[in-house]
Amino acid sequence: MKTNWKNNGIYKSLSPYIKNPEQIKPGKEALMISIVYLTFGILWIYLTDQLMYRLISDPTLYRNYELYKGALYVFLTTLLIYSLIWKRINMFNQAISTVIEASADIKQSNKELSIAKEELSFQIKFTENIVDAANVIIAVWDEDGKVKKINPYGEKTLGFTSGELHNRKWIDVLVPYENREKLNSELQNNNGGLGLKDFHTELLTKSGERVTILWNSNLINDQAGSRVEIVSVGTNITERIAMEKRLYHQAYYDSLTTLPNRVMLEQEINNLINEETNPRFTVIHIDIDNFKYINDILGHQTGDLFLKYAANKLKEELGNDHFIARQVGDEFAVLLKGVADQKEVTEVIEKLIGNFEGLWKFHHHEFFVSICAGISTYPKNGQDVTTIIKNANMAMYLAKKEGKGKYVFYKNDFLKANIKTVNMANRLKNALDSEHLTLYYQPQVNFITGEIIGVEALVRWIDPERGFVPPIEFIPLAEETGQIYKVERWIFKTALEQKQKWEQNGLKHIKVAINLSSKTLTSDVNFRKLESLLEAYNVDYSTIVLEITETAIITDIHSAIRRLEILTKKGINIALDDFGTGYSSLSYLRNVPLNVIKLDRSFINSIQENGRELLIIKAILSLCKDLNYEVVAEGIETKEQLQFLQKQQCTIGQGYLFSKPIPIEILEPQLKSLTIK
Repeated sequence: MKTNWKNNGIYKSLSPYIKNPEQIKPGKEALMISIVYLTFGILWIYLTDQLMYRLISDPTLYRNYELYKGALYVFLTTLLIYSLIWKRINMFNQAISTVIEASADIKQSNKELSIAKEELSFQIKFTENIVDAANVIIAVWDEDGKVKKINPYGEKTLGFTSGELHNRKWIDVLVPYENREKLNSELQNNNGGLGLKDFHTELLTKSGERVTILWNSNLINDQAGSRVEIVSVGTNITERIAMEKRLYHQAYYDSLTTLPNRVMLEQEINNLINEETNPRFTVIHIDIDNFKYINDILGHQTGDLFLKYAANKLKEELGNDHFIARQVGDEFAVLLKGVADQKEVTEVIEKLIGNFEGLWKFHHHEFFVSICAGISTYPKNGQDVTTIIKNANMAMYLAKKEGKGKYVFYKNDFLKANIKTVNMANRLKNALDSEHLTLYYQPQVNFITGEIIGVEALVRWIDPERGFVPPIEFIPLAEETGQIYKVERWIFKTALEQKQKWEQNGLKHIKVAINLSSKTLTSDVNFRKLESLLEAYNVDYSTIVLEITETAIITDIHSAIRRLEILTKKGINIALDDFGTGYSSLSYLRNVPLNVIKLDRSFINSIQENGRELLIIKAILSLCKDLNYEVVAEGIETKEQLQFLQKQQCTIGQGYLFSKPIPIEILEPQLKSLTIK
């Protein structure tokens, strides 16, 4: 522990001598002691003699006192000499002690200084190791921008050694030529770069590769406070920038087509609404017609190739003048900026639809492709991005209902119709839960005997509020909402229960025809449920007829044939409904396991016209006879139609000439008599 020897009195008294050692003179000190002794002796002798001379007159007594005086003199002078010598010796002793303490303090200071020097050396080496091992660029440069030093990571990142960069201006060596002027200007405006924190710049490595570095800089000043050097610490953020770009692309672009996605579309629309004065624009919601067939027939990989083709086709037709985005699946969107006039939009969409239509070829397959579109404009059809996109989407679905290659402009009435549809869907659900659905049966008659040989089961909805709801209103709705599966299972369950009762009552020969939707035929889950339902009832499968449409077959021809074969193996008959109204029906006759052909009512209605349709009917009936198919004519309403069919040897039919669809309580008495009443 250090002593505070500088504060003691001796040090203060010796301070003049310590500061000026030349003032210490031994002869002078001895002379001073002698003078003090001499002065004291003279004064003692003179004064004591005068005092004794006046006070003592007896010689004997005088001599005695003289002796005492001499002894006292010796004693006092001894004390005086002791005092003078003690003071000097004590001062010398304390001085020696002070010197010893000071010497100890000096040794301690030297020791501490040595430790500090070692610590400083360690810190310097430690700092150098950190700088050398740091995974950041650490560079030192002067006010002129000349590099003084750069750490190993900087050398590794930039490809230059510290020696190669020494005393060279870093901007001239490392910054791409096209960026130098702009960077110099920014540095000059920001105190030589010191005002730029978290400043990133692109540097050129020795190999020519470009890297992005994030910089922060600080000054190193001398003791006078003058600027000496600048230390810059830089982080290589090249990979981070690339990752940010990838994440941005993933967030705002579609990975398959590279088009902007729905998020970016919404952002673009919001920017138009919020940033422009009196913005006008149009959103076109596009859907690819028949895209499902490409996926189902050739698989999703081929479907992806087609979506790329569709995206490129849209870009080719619309160019860079309009914003194109992929929303989801086969749905795209086009944003027409500055265009809201219906005539202008019509010109754009008609040209687009016309140029898009055509054959898309893949290997040995050809697909006729087209698009349909829904259109909404701002601000007429909505004041915000959600409403604008929703209304365009709503218009697109209405366009799809109208047919392929169609487009529809949004109208305010669509929302009311949509609400009406939602309400009807809710009422249909309640009808299923509350047993408001019922089956009507239309008899099928043998023309020769006049007997009822079968019935077609037809669903009817008796709504407590609206009364009779036509099937044309709720069946398409059920297919659209997915409620068709539940409706269809209810129809099958009710019809099979009735069929089972008839068989138990001796009416085993009565055939029951039930419509099988394309939705169930193409759905694995719902088809299996239908199989389970059929197996739950003990009926004669040979008197069950399932009616399918041509649309149900072509949706997925291979899957449809496979499932129909499962049904025919049980003994169930398959009837092709509305024959002659679909796609090249004759091409399916040899592949699809059919038993019955139902001649569409449109042909029956044309019998009286004596036109080309008569020849078609004759050809169909002749073909079915040769192929051993049973023919059932639909929609017979007049005796002339019946007579023509009989003449062409068609023996079974149904229609209002015989009976309209009727409830079970009216039908059953007729079944017992096997005649129409």
